[in-house]
Amino acid sequence: MLTIILLLHILSATIWVGGYLMLSFTSLPKALKNKSSENIAQLKTDYNKISIHILIFQLLTGLWLAYHFVPDISAWFSFKIIYSHLIVGKFSLLVITFLLAIYGRSKLLPKLNENNLMSITINIMVITILSISFVFIGMMFKTGGAI
Repeated sequence: MLTIILLLHILSATIWVGGYLMLSFTSLPKALKNKSSENIAQLKTDYNKISIHILIFQLLTGLWLAYHFVPDISAWFSFKIIYSHLIVGKFSLLVITFLLAIYGRSKLLPKLNENNLMSITINIMVITILSISFVFIGMMFKTGGAI
């Protein structure tokens, strides 16, 4: 069962991180060069249809994996073992990412135009960096916290 949950977690992480890398390295440069918000708005709208669901799926599979690594839930926040640091790190990234994603979806996208393209650019870039950080911390579970 662990293998299946881990596979599902990694596959959904691939969708999440890949989507933001695609936005960051293909759509954003074109939009900024052309000063056009249309491509970004369309891609972000299309991606938002699955992104929040993927993030929630990541949360559920991540909770299952956290419980596998540290069955005592109170120990998740004790900072007595390296896994608790990693779990709190992932939770922290999750909260920040979720808030930024909701902000982008509800406040930035509806008002997106050529004049405020930089606001969605910053939002996407920050979420991309946070997404890569998720992967980095996830790798540390395998290495026992070693970098």
